[in-house]
Amino acid sequence: MLRDQLSSWSNDENKRDCCKWRGVHCHNRTNHVTRLNFGGHVRGKISPSLLELQHLRYLDLSFNDFELAPIPELIGSLSELRYLNLAACDFSGPIPQRLGNLSKLLYLDLHDVFHCYSENLDWLSSHSSLEYADLSTINLTMAHNWLQAISKLGYIKELHLAFTDVPEIPLSLLPKINGSTPLAILDLSRNWYLSTPFTLIRWFSNFSTGLTSVNLNGNRMSSPIPDIFEDMISLENLNLGKNNLEGGVPKYLGNLSSLRGLYLHDNKFTREFIELMMNLSGPVAKTLEYLDLRRNSISGLFPNMSRFSSLSELKLQENQLSGSIQDGYLQLPSLTLLHLSSNQFTGPVPDLSSLSSLKQLSLDNNMFNGTLTESIGRLYKLEVLWIGSNLVEGIITEPHLFNLSRLEILDLP
Repeated sequence: MLRDQLSSWSNDENKRDCCKWRGVHCHNRTNHVTRLNFGGHVRGKISPSLLELQHLRYLDLSFNDFELAPIPELIGSLSELRYLNLAACDFSGPIPQRLGNLSKLLYLDLHDVFHCYSENLDWLSSHSSLEYADLSTINLTMAHNWLQAISKLGYIKELHLAFTDVPEIPLSLLPKINGSTPLAILDLSRNWYLSTPFTLIRWFSNFSTGLTSVNLNGNRMSSPIPDIFEDMISLENLNLGKNNLEGGVPKYLGNLSSLRGLYLHDNKFTREFIELMMNLSGPVAKTLEYLDLRRNSISGLFPNMSRFSSLSELKLQENQLSGSIQDGYLQLPSLTLLHLSSNQFTGPVPDLSSLSSLKQLSLDNNMFNGTLTESIGRLYKLEVLWIGSNLVEGIITEPHLFNLSRLEILDLP
């Protein structure tokens, strides 16, 4: 254990009260140890004396170096645990089935325990009270019962299975659903062996009618966006980035009045930008805060974006957008980030004075011309400015930069 963590630990008479040790918390009345918080402060092996803490409800050993030892079986005997965090620990080997004995567990975090695996998830299905589970990066290639185990988590609210290589489940073997759960956040990103992740999302939409966040980033899907999200009226964040999706943005997404973040970057969308934004011109235009369409093949002119009044981040770099951007098309007072680099924009840099919240602006690698608008000098919150590799001419004067006191990165023609 690290010295600074244990500086308060001692057998000296004035330091024997373990309830005063750093990282140790006790019950106010009984003085039983109920909480151990050693995140990032422990190395070596876990002592069997941990079993003496039979009233322990909270155990955080995250971000520690356990020298590729197995996850200790003894953790499965801490029957009062409600919270267990072993994230980013240097464990290896199989997940102990005895973790299934922790029937009172509400929170389980095993993400980034890169050297661990589980050949079945019977142990997980025993956690009937579990509300939060993160198994991201645990190798689940052989866990063919993974969805069956999840179907038994009747109180699950947040589920992360990113980069777990979960195996495909044939349509005929999808488990039956007995009532809806409170699941709100679902992360199935970077699971390359799933050939039909959209089918799974349809199953999950029946498993929970209140999904607010769905992440399917990096699953190599190659189809248009289907209609499976149409009835997800609570959806706030949808991440379909880093796939091979084609076509455009379906019109029904414009009717999802709770949607705040739409991430469609690194796909193969080829429609015109005006058409894509028209499909988002419904109720979502007032709620959308984050729109990421970078690295596609979107073409055409830049439309008037002023109706998207809540927009905070707009990422359109590395597309095929062309033509000039008209003054008044960027009346977006909440916008903090605007990335338009590596397109084919021409004409003068538009008036930007209405972007009063802007912190990052990238216009580089286009064909903007003329002189640089002095409206940039009124972007008082600007921290990053890229305008290089354009055809802009003229002299940069004091009004351009004098008021940009927060500027940290500057790239000029």
